[in-house]
Amino acid sequence: LVGTIPAGLALGCTALKRLELRWNSITGSLPSELGALHRLEVLDLGGNALSAVIPPRVGRLTALTSLRLESNRLSGKLPAALGACCALRELVLRDNHLEGRVPTAFSSLSNLRELDVAANRLTGVVPKALTTLTTLERLFRVSEGTHAQSQTSRGGIGSSPSADARPLVLNR
Repeated sequence: LVGTIPAGLALGCTALKRLELRWNSITGSLPSELGALHRLEVLDLGGNALSAVIPPRVGRLTALTSLRLESNRLSGKLPAALGACCALRELVLRDNHLEGRVPTAFSSLSNLRELDVAANRLTGVVPKALTTLTTLERLFRVSEGTHAQSQTSRGGIGSSPSADARPLVLNR
């Protein structure tokens, strides 16, 4: 597929549960109107040429279990509004141009199993609050110059420089 995602898609497909268009040639921005797809469970647009920011209205997708936007050209900050996607189990945003910090609001994602924000321009530390997520199994290191924290098998907090994208496996 080539082209942009039409903003009107959300108006005509309100019952849509899965939108999987990975590894195509989709360009342009992610329409904020997608936030109206309240039944959407999977949004997979990885491996395209999407640009601009992730619209905060994506946080309205409370049925979303998987959000995969990896390998695009997305920029700007990670929207804290994603913390409202309470059913989210998989959040993969690796290999974009995202910057800033991982929002503390992500600690509200009580069903999250995987968080992958590697290969971006993120700074700071991964919030300690993420280590309280009992479902989180894999947290991919953020990017060079950033520190990632994970819970160790002894229940303490570990911190290490993150120059690659190896997963931090959280032992529970």
